[in-house]
Amino acid sequence: MVPAYARAFERAGFGREVEEINRAHRQRDRAAALAAVSDEMIAAIDVCGDAAHVAAAVAAYRDAGVDHAVVMPLPWGPDRMATIEATINAARPTSKTTGQHHP
Repeated sequence: MVPAYARAFERAGFGREVEEINRAHRQRDRAAALAAVSDEMIAAIDVCGDAAHVAAAVAAYRDAGVDHAVVMPLPWGPDRMATIEATINAARPTSKTTGQHHP
């Protein structure tokens, strides 16, 4: 793990994970490094789920004062473009009164 990311994750409360990941990398054990990433760490840095979950997570960021959420879809599955489009659509703000998406 590059030092800048390590420091950021340590400040966010993931020092134990950073230590384990770096130890595994020094031993060239990629599987152990991946296993050292906790579910809590993933939940804190990524939003993964269905369209409703993505929409709710982005709305929570906006409600907390984020003006521009950065959405970076990870195109998994047989139709990667469909995954990207579905993620962008889920993250698009909606009108609370009409339920319609805004560009």
